[in-house]
Amino acid sequence: MVMHVLSVRWFRVALLSLFAVAALALAAAPASAEERDLRIVGGNVTTIAQHPWQAALVFDGTQFPGNDFQRQFCGGSLITSRIVLTAAHCVFDTDPEVAGQKLDPDDVDVILNRTTLTGAGGEVLNVQRVDFHPAYDPDTSENDVGFLRLSTPSAQTQILLAGSNDRDLWKPGAETVISGWGATFDGDRVGSDALKEAIVPMIGSSICGDPAVYGGAYVTAVMVCAGFLQGGTDSCQGDSGGPLTTPAGGPRRLVGVTSFGFGCAQPFAPGIYSRVGCPPLRDQVAAQVRQIEDAAPAIPHEAVTGSGNAPCDDTSPDTAITKGPKKKLKTKKKKAKAKFQFSSNEAEVTFECSVDAEGFEPCTSPLKVKTKKGKHFFDVFATDQYGNRDTSVASRTWKVKRKKKR
Repeated sequence: MVMHVLSVRWFRVALLSLFAVAALALAAAPASAEERDLRIVGGNVTTIAQHPWQAALVFDGTQFPGNDFQRQFCGGSLITSRIVLTAAHCVFDTDPEVAGQKLDPDDVDVILNRTTLTGAGGEVLNVQRVDFHPAYDPDTSENDVGFLRLSTPSAQTQILLAGSNDRDLWKPGAETVISGWGATFDGDRVGSDALKEAIVPMIGSSICGDPAVYGGAYVTAVMVCAGFLQGGTDSCQGDSGGPLTTPAGGPRRLVGVTSFGFGCAQPFAPGIYSRVGCPPLRDQVAAQVRQIEDAAPAIPHEAVTGSGNAPCDDTSPDTAITKGPKKKLKTKKKKAKAKFQFSSNEAEVTFECSVDAEGFEPCTSPLKVKTKKGKHFFDVFATDQYGNRDTSVASRTWKVKRKKKR
């Protein structure tokens, strides 16, 4: 599948006359399942008090028309008093005056501590410096993280990046939170004036990397996946650069940065987020924060990230059947017993077994099954403690024959 990366992802209607041909072409472009949309569809309206680190990136009001809602184009997260973490694609080629150029600091403001963008209050801060990951690839969305250094420090609550010790909080199936002022349905070019949030589950890398989902477009080392395979709830255009946090309750950690997806809330197209909770992205974020702050010794790794710096486990376990019945079993009774032993190359795993394609159920080794005359099938796979599932199911076939009476 060919994926197209849009150079500028989000413009409000009020800006079209100013940005002329380039913006008009973007606004007229049809939403396509093959486009890498930056992407809250579904969910509910929330308050900034629930997401105090949430930032809105808006084009500078002294240069460009419209209110703050109309000028908003991306989201972000306050990770130090002076740095907002966003997506690289939000700053890489989004200069509103020169198409295809990096965003200039004087063209963007950051709004903090405001629920409704057209409302009053909060902080509106100028930007002093714009950066992005040196290895960001706009064609594949790998290393999709960017940085805005504020001209003055913010007093708002900051959020730490997740650490490897937080891994249980965001393993597959764990509830995470997405938030932003972006589109409320696929194809929406307006978005939500009020901050919205939604709770979505994490999805394992083995599933998101499946050809039926994202296939090779999903790069495990630098991406995480969250949403529903059936669709319906998702981040969308205008939410790009915003936070994916966990857990849904309690102290929050930043797990991902809203990056891309095929459309919004579509089946088999959950949201993809830059994996800032694991090396190598997490280490790069910490390194760039120190460099941007011009105070490397004064900003330790722990000032940006949570506990634990070990690599995250996204490797699927291997499952093997070590013992099983002979290919042909003979019995005088109506049913024959077959005994299976199976194992995995990882220690802390759970198994699921299926006999004759009747559905997988939890099982342990050794396992005894009774089967009638005929051909039979046994399948088993392992899932490790982080939710990585062995996609290559271990299988065995055998046949039961009744002994003839004399």
